[in-house]
Amino acid sequence: MPQFKAMSEKSLNWLKKSQSTLQIIFINLVILGFLIEGISTVFYWLKFNQIYYTRHREEASQNQGNIEILNQTGIRLEESINERLHPFLGYIYKPGVIFRGFEFQTEIAGNNYGFASPHNYPLIKQNENQVIVGVFGGSVASHYATQELEENVLIPALKQLPDYRQKEIIVLNFAQGGYKQPQQLLALSYFMSLGQKFDIVINIDGFNEVALAHVNAQENVEIAMPSAQHVLPLVSLATNRFSRKELASALKIQTYKDQLRQGLDAIETCRLASCYTYYFTRNQILVRQYQKELQVFDANRTTPTTDSNSLIYINTRNSQSADFQQMAQLWATASIQMKQLVEGQGGRYFQFLQPNQYLTTQRRLTPEEQNTAIRPDHPYAPGVKQGYPQLLQQSDRLKQNGVNFFNALTVLDAEPSTVYIDDCCHYNRLGRRIFANYIAQSIVQTLK
Repeated sequence: MPQFKAMSEKSLNWLKKSQSTLQIIFINLVILGFLIEGISTVFYWLKFNQIYYTRHREEASQNQGNIEILNQTGIRLEESINERLHPFLGYIYKPGVIFRGFEFQTEIAGNNYGFASPHNYPLIKQNENQVIVGVFGGSVASHYATQELEENVLIPALKQLPDYRQKEIIVLNFAQGGYKQPQQLLALSYFMSLGQKFDIVINIDGFNEVALAHVNAQENVEIAMPSAQHVLPLVSLATNRFSRKELASALKIQTYKDQLRQGLDAIETCRLASCYTYYFTRNQILVRQYQKELQVFDANRTTPTTDSNSLIYINTRNSQSADFQQMAQLWATASIQMKQLVEGQGGRYFQFLQPNQYLTTQRRLTPEEQNTAIRPDHPYAPGVKQGYPQLLQQSDRLKQNGVNFFNALTVLDAEPSTVYIDDCCHYNRLGRRIFANYIAQSIVQTLK
């Protein structure tokens, strides 16, 4: 009996100690939970300047959901492959695909030719009071056209001129990510042959011509061909010639996109600030993994460009060294021909050489840009550094042929804030606004 009593007292003491320990653990966990929630609330306040719990649900959906992540990356989650081979234009984006990201507030569906535009092409004038402005080039030009839809810089500037004051001015986007000459020329002539009229054509280019000429040469693809980066994966897919490494990398890319889609859905249903912080951090990590795997996929692409058995023929070259002088001459020739086509139907042609962070100018990159906008081993950098001087050498030829050519390489130099949004070539809203104002002022001054 005394032994049993001693054991009972021991058990009771152990239970008391266990309860005390559990209480301490529970209290510490509660304190830790409040601490994490407090830090998360401060994080949300610093990010959006509002308290997480008092936010409006619609605003929260925009601030925390797809727009928050996708605006910084331009990642499309709907499909893995958005481009389609096209017999005249090289490739287009799938009609109906949603264009978003890069701090745009507008989501635009691809039209009947896959361009980010609310209008199908050709858009035939309904009356003589309408003025059609066509925008040509690559993704920077496409972003400029979308910026015009959101902020309307060019149209008010044109309406300062007597000839345009009472006109209905319509801006149409014929630019596509990765397009380079002679794709702009081919797109212009193709749509003109379908009956599209242009009063003003704006061609924003230069970067893709030099950057992708280098990439094409590395892939043994003729520099006059469309971007090998865009076309070769489509050719491989169309001919079922992916390697095992390519397939494995493609599977990882799709997995990251699936996980990111789930994370974006989850972040919009969070009731606690700590839940938001967790999914926000997780989604940022997934974005970096996704972008890194894209580079792995490109590096693992070992499929030959074409062979005698392929039904899709692409002109190849034997040298992996790009001839930038040849590329610049092609660029200038195509530009002059665009000018002649536009003026042949009574329109005006304007060309702008776009700025890029890999070209050394007087601009001082911000710490944010140095971290996110510069990648020392970027495959585009050699083309920019070697190719842009060749383009500038052709500028006199353009002017001698009557081209309204504008060297815009330094238009962002005076802005001390961040303007580059990624390590390729794209600008944030501020950068696009500066560029759009420069374009509008240049066109209006010329027309005066």
